[in-house]
Amino acid sequence: MNTNVLLVFPGQMVSTLQEMANVRLPLSTLCLAAYLRKHNIGSRILDLRIDTVETLRTADLEGVNVVGFSCMTGQQIRFSLETATYLRSRLPNALFVWGGIHPTLHLEETAVHPLVDVAVDSEGEQTLLEIVQAHNSGRDVSGIPGTVVHRNGELITGPKRPFIDMNELPLPAYDLVNIDRYPHCLDNFDYQTSRGCPFKCTFCYNLEFNNRSWRAPIADKTVDELEHLVKTYGVRRFAFVDDEFFIKVKRAERIYDLILERGLKLQWSASCRLDLCRRSTDEYMQKLKASGCSKLYFGGESGSEEMLVTIQKAIKVRDILEGVQKCIDNDVTPIVSFMAGTPGETSKQFNETLALISRLWEMDPRVTVNGIFPYSPYPGTPMFEDAKKAGLTVPDTLDGWGQWAFQYHPDHPWLSAWQQKRIRVAFYMVRFRYHLKEFNRRYKKQLAYRSLVNLVTLPMRWSASLRWRSRAFSAPLEWDLWALIMGKTFGYL
Repeated sequence: MNTNVLLVFPGQMVSTLQEMANVRLPLSTLCLAAYLRKHNIGSRILDLRIDTVETLRTADLEGVNVVGFSCMTGQQIRFSLETATYLRSRLPNALFVWGGIHPTLHLEETAVHPLVDVAVDSEGEQTLLEIVQAHNSGRDVSGIPGTVVHRNGELITGPKRPFIDMNELPLPAYDLVNIDRYPHCLDNFDYQTSRGCPFKCTFCYNLEFNNRSWRAPIADKTVDELEHLVKTYGVRRFAFVDDEFFIKVKRAERIYDLILERGLKLQWSASCRLDLCRRSTDEYMQKLKASGCSKLYFGGESGSEEMLVTIQKAIKVRDILEGVQKCIDNDVTPIVSFMAGTPGETSKQFNETLALISRLWEMDPRVTVNGIFPYSPYPGTPMFEDAKKAGLTVPDTLDGWGQWAFQYHPDHPWLSAWQQKRIRVAFYMVRFRYHLKEFNRRYKKQLAYRSLVNLVTLPMRWSASLRWRSRAFSAPLEWDLWALIMGKTFGYL
């Protein structure tokens, strides 16, 4: 098999053991590599998060004539550009292909960059295959469906490519990476059972990237692959990274049935909509639980009925409360996330979110709120356009987007200094409570260690409790210090 393709997964080199423990598998790259291999084209994978600069410098690039980059908006672009600059010096005749979420949302802007030879629209498997086949045979790659090429000052756009039949996709090429280099991945193994989402939340990239479509392979194929991964790698827990796993209830139920019929001993988690969960029967939830589902992730987004309508979430506060209760009644841990600081959100609406979070915490100790995240505008979404109208300044080049920061400090121009502080401190306190709960769960058998950490964090727990009850967000010195320590120690909040 001719191995002439180098696939680069961008990211910042991890520097601590804690950061390393949270590095996820480079799933998008593994999907591309598997599809190429299915058609007798080999590839090499470079994961910039764990491969050092020296690894790059000493890498065997003999025969490589196509380099693929898959990136989201922000730092992944910056790291891709830095790597592409170096690789261009070693591979001056190679074809540089850029795909992923950001290139799809900014096709022409990406295509005109001198380090981009071809920009890929949406799903990349079939498009990359045709690019490689054409390039290997000396044919012109411009005009291939799903591509944009900048040549002689003009943009050549290929026809729109239809979405691929997911039954034709092979298992991601997990064997092309050393699983041992991804600590704890067997406890939270990334696997995708479907793509896309049919809903129209105004903050979500799916509206553009997946055109509100949802598609999935048949349940039997999914469970065949799960069984293979359990037997081959000893996977204990799967993280289904679908945008929305439960769109077709009968398919999901068929997956549960097959897992139970085959006696697969596994646990899994997935994302779910709260309205779908609320309408589920207890019988359905019990089968879901029996098949290994340990927790479900939900986007509650807001405690304001008005804001839920504005962002077109298509749920009500009732769905949030009753969906969470449905999980608790059936011993499935619900993990709910919220956001704040969207264009047009009022202080009253933000307070309604805080009040709803309090109600959720009071329902049951198992209810988990993993954040009230400051809104980060994402390109290509309706809310992003609202943000620009409200004063958001955005880059107009690929290099500029590489400096785009998705940060925890909501410093958007439509927010007052007081609103920014309230959102920031509320986020810190919710994340503190979430991390402490996760710590106690992970180390539940290490009583002495848990007791020590809980003793050390007692002042922060008191502060969180008092501040939250009284909505006291002024002079948050202890919380700014906590955020600084977390950022320096773990690289994230």
